[in-house]
Amino acid sequence: MTASSFVMATGLSIAAAALLGLALLIGLGERWFEFYGAAITLVTFTVLLSVLLWRRFGAVGLSRWPILGVAAPAILAGLVQAGFWLAYFEGGPAFAGLGIARGMVLDWIELLVPLLAVGIACGAAALIARGVLTR
Repeated sequence: MTASSFVMATGLSIAAAALLGLALLIGLGERWFEFYGAAITLVTFTVLLSVLLWRRFGAVGLSRWPILGVAAPAILAGLVQAGFWLAYFEGGPAFAGLGIARGMVLDWIELLVPLLAVGIACGAAALIARGVLTR
């Protein structure tokens, strides 16, 4: 995969993720998008970008491990978010304790979540830059 085809495919992936997010926002509505839509969009975009990075890094002989290091936490976060709300809303009264547990955990990690998101975004940007700039 050449640098120019990587840039083109990355741009198309960003556009596709934005369109998916918009479609989910319109289709699900704002309330449900907050529960599921952002997580689904994140997972979809992360998988698309990871495949592109994997191909590009392989083509130029770079180690692919950093891709997994950035993608795995993002995908895990998206799946946990979507899975939590699915279990919470579909599980009935048996899963009411899940909401309480989530609240308790969020009290401890609430300040770290934005920092983790920024760290993942910076890591992805660095990987994209490395994929573009390496010949």
